[in-house]
Amino acid sequence: MVRLRVAQICNCQLCMDSHIQALKILGESSERIRQLSSWRESLLYTDRERAALAVSEALGENPPKPVSKSVVRDVRVHFNEAEIVQLALAIFAVNDWNHLYVH
Repeated sequence: MVRLRVAQICNCQLCMDSHIQALKILGESSERIRQLSSWRESLLYTDRERAALAVSEALGENPPKPVSKSVVRDVRVHFNEAEIVQLALAIFAVNDWNHLYVH
């Protein structure tokens, strides 16, 4: 979901299509995929997923936005240090690929 959210932020349709296909193969529901852009208002995402999506929105911008203290606090509640590093690296990698396709 993080990869798809970053693709949405970058507005890369090719990337979005690819991530949607991958999510469907993994068994993700169509409803959760549809509601991803409005995840804050949706009841379909766990607190852990919300923390990851908040980080992906901050770091998925180009240039990345500063991550607020509340987002950092939330992500630290749900992820250990190694997972936070992996999450950030995944977001940056997807962001870079999206920008290659968009530009």
